[in-house]
Amino acid sequence: MKEITIFIMFLLVTIFFFYKIASDKNGNDEYFENLNLKMVAVITDEPDCTNGYNGFCVLDLHVLQSNIKYYDLRNKADYYYGIIKNDKAEIYQEGVRGFCKKGDTIFIDSKDKTFHYKGGWAPMILYHNAFFYDYIAKYHQKL
Repeated sequence: MKEITIFIMFLLVTIFFFYKIASDKNGNDEYFENLNLKMVAVITDEPDCTNGYNGFCVLDLHVLQSNIKYYDLRNKADYYYGIIKNDKAEIYQEGVRGFCKKGDTIFIDSKDKTFHYKGGWAPMILYHNAFFYDYIAKYHQKL
């Protein structure tokens, strides 16, 4: 009986998690539709997946192909998916801890809100945490 209760609780939490992503309470759909980013890039450094930020990682990239050459909202928006300057990019992606490493090729399509990596994919989510952006401003954002 205990196992059934635990399974039901796990199932409810899983359903809630996917419902939360699908319902897009933080404006993800509109943000990524407007971004309209298509990119192929190689991870140039080990991802920084610092604890305490819900699994979000900072990925430094060498851009192989992108429809956007310059994207930098640091002085215009509180929250943003990353920075792109010519053939370099820094993005903030959730769900890749332990799956992505230096040298991997990744594919991004913001219209589909998907981040593809070797062996899988993750949904693109705009992270709404001011402390995370303070962290990346201090330790990253060298572009």
